[in-house]
Amino acid sequence: MVPADFVPFLVTAHRGDLLQVLKAPDADKHYGVRLTLAELSTHCGPQAAESVLRAPRQMLSLLDEALVLAQEQARREAEPSGMAGLVPKLAVHARLAGLTLHQDGKAREVSPGAGSVGSPHIDRLLTICGTVTKAGPVKVLEARRLYLCTRCKHSFWVPVNVEMMGLVQAPQACPSQRDKPCTATSFKHCEEAAVYTNWQQVRVQEQASSSYGCGGSGGGGSGTPRALSVLLLDELADSCQVGEEVEVTGVVIRQFGAVAPGRRCQVTLALQATSLTVGSERRAEEEVPPEAAAAFVQFWQAHAACPLLGRNKIVASVCPELHGLFTVKLATLLMLVGGVARWEPGCARSRGEAHMLLVGDPGTGKSQFQRYVAKLASRAVVTSGRASSAAGLTAAAVHDAGGWSLEAGALVLADGGVCLIDEFDGIAEGDRAAVHEAMEQQTTSVAKAGMIVSLHTRAAVFATCNPGRNQRYNPRLPLASQLNMGGPLLSRFDIVILLMDHMDPAWDNVVATHILHTHKCRGGDASSQAATNDGWGQQQQQQQSGTAAVAEGWSLASLRQYIQWAKAVSRPTISRNAERLLSAYFQLRRQHEGRQASRTTVRLLESLVRVAQAHARLMARHEVTMQDAAVAVWLQECSCVDEASSPLGHVLMASGAPATSGSQSFPKDPDADHATMEEALAAAVLGSSSMGQS
Repeated sequence: MVPADFVPFLVTAHRGDLLQVLKAPDADKHYGVRLTLAELSTHCGPQAAESVLRAPRQMLSLLDEALVLAQEQARREAEPSGMAGLVPKLAVHARLAGLTLHQDGKAREVSPGAGSVGSPHIDRLLTICGTVTKAGPVKVLEARRLYLCTRCKHSFWVPVNVEMMGLVQAPQACPSQRDKPCTATSFKHCEEAAVYTNWQQVRVQEQASSSYGCGGSGGGGSGTPRALSVLLLDELADSCQVGEEVEVTGVVIRQFGAVAPGRRCQVTLALQATSLTVGSERRAEEEVPPEAAAAFVQFWQAHAACPLLGRNKIVASVCPELHGLFTVKLATLLMLVGGVARWEPGCARSRGEAHMLLVGDPGTGKSQFQRYVAKLASRAVVTSGRASSAAGLTAAAVHDAGGWSLEAGALVLADGGVCLIDEFDGIAEGDRAAVHEAMEQQTTSVAKAGMIVSLHTRAAVFATCNPGRNQRYNPRLPLASQLNMGGPLLSRFDIVILLMDHMDPAWDNVVATHILHTHKCRGGDASSQAATNDGWGQQQQQQQSGTAAVAEGWSLASLRQYIQWAKAVSRPTISRNAERLLSAYFQLRRQHEGRQASRTTVRLLESLVRVAQAHARLMARHEVTMQDAAVAVWLQECSCVDEASSPLGHVLMASGAPATSGSQSFPKDPDADHATMEEALAAAVLGSSSMGQS
């Protein structure tokens, strides 16, 4: 094939891209035109797409030449219509993508995990997906050199060898195509005609939860995510930041290290990128299957008369190996769904992600909740506060042979997902200032080794810790004093839940029965056990926790799809009645005598709004109703673990609202129970004025 074979396809399918390049003012800048294998196969035949997969370097070079020819044709066709100032660009590149869409049946071959790339993949075109964990500085690379033959005066270009660390190898023979071949071996380097370009080396780490390729890890059975170096040239340099999720298509190359006498040369594999797509664009393409979306709509239609019963069926499927714990499971779902971020031009961004702190006595299931969330979330990073520094949580400047580079920490890597931090109170006092900015402003500012950059940390934080030095909660002391955590940090959590082990014999009997029943049915999936919930111990569980009403469980995959669907279809606005309830409750907390100053700032009102929005999204609503606002108020009251700081504790107890201790039960009639609680809250917060349902 020759470059002219691709010109009709490029002019027809990418006329807009070509005109945009022609109109660009800078003739020396590099430009990219995004192509896919599917459209190449459609317009040029399947043989063209197969040729790209077999010989990617040669075919990409032909496509680059074809883009220059296509610009000339597009310019000639556009000039009669009055377009002026169209200048063809020589530095235009074909950015090939869409391998997995074209090769669905061979996804493992064209899209392995970063850890599975090996010597059989050399000189092959692949697509990898993962997170940018390290980004080096953008440097200048000599792209090609002009040489002049000293005998026949023929000039020719020699491209850079990226495999030899940017070395330009001197020519050995004259490539002159005249009648008589030139046999000269002496050439002059024309230094004034050198061509330079930008280049950057980044490291892409696969997702530990994936199975292969862009859907998964491919790193074997170890479960440890592995990484691959990616070389970004021309306009692709500086197109991504650490912490971003990317999809990279490129050619696998070898990188030879420095050569020294008596030492073996070190050879590593890298991916020379031909295209790069950042996470925001990738997530827009990842949609819930239509059949799953239709099933979710049908689910809520079936529960239109009893929506909270339907909600509790979803909640009961969260961490099914733990019995009861209704409040914690609901709060965990709300944290995963999150509220609606608000960002207006000229104003500060208001985060939508909800942060949750789970404080509990030893053995109450905190770590199991974290492990389950790590499996349920589409993107999760797990770390320990006691073993992490500020650099490990945010970003670190690392010096290697290539100079200083930026390496992402846990909060940056969790951007767009959930960061799970165990032993949160173990973060050193000097490192907590970095967490403050990351949790509230959702950025982390780095000024190290001459690099000044602001990285995104748009992640929900799910933190756990034990109360007090004695490892058990003391109801006589304020919670903040037992957590070794300052007020500014504690106020950044939207939901604070306390799990206490009350040592209740009746509850211990139910939990023991549930654990033994789970071990007896270990052959089945935990979610299916929650779904069937029959056999030994069923009667006791139904009597104690009302699980007969919520016996239909959801699988982990269904829950993950539902969370993704709820976040995509629902961006609720706050109704007038819900706004009145949240505002009145905020003022009540501010005026309460036993209020905690660190927990009753404006952040409290923002937390109420986020939790109410999260509940509305969980219920697939487009408006935050009084029901959603009442749930937000109830969860905030659950955060008031002592009576002195709870202005509505007696009201909730009188209405029979679920407790916030370790022996929480699922309500048998959630809709009726919530109506009673909502009426009591409205009367206590808003007075005796009547409230219509929104």
